[in-house]
Amino acid sequence: MIAGIKRIGAINLLVLLIFLVLGAVIILRVTSTPSEVSTAIPATNNPIVEENKKPGSDAWKSDNFDSYLKDQADADRLRRATQSPAAPDAGGVAISVVQPH
Repeated sequence: MIAGIKRIGAINLLVLLIFLVLGAVIILRVTSTPSEVSTAIPATNNPIVEENKKPGSDAWKSDNFDSYLKDQADADRLRRATQSPAAPDAGGVAISVVQPH
């Protein structure tokens, strides 16, 4: 009986030792600084940084871009107004839009 308890204690000690060693290895791998970083692009050769240095323009805008933004803002204001608790009651009138097939 005592030999069995000693054997279980030795196994537990061995498992604990393995976890401690593995934990130390993981911590050392995570906290150590790499000697070289081969995947990093230097800021001088980074195409995104280079593109962002160039002056911008409005050439990407379509002719109706400002109208589109105004329509979106109007729709948002209307949605917020109708969802507001202070919105007036429509008097029981239901309005529905039927799309032709």
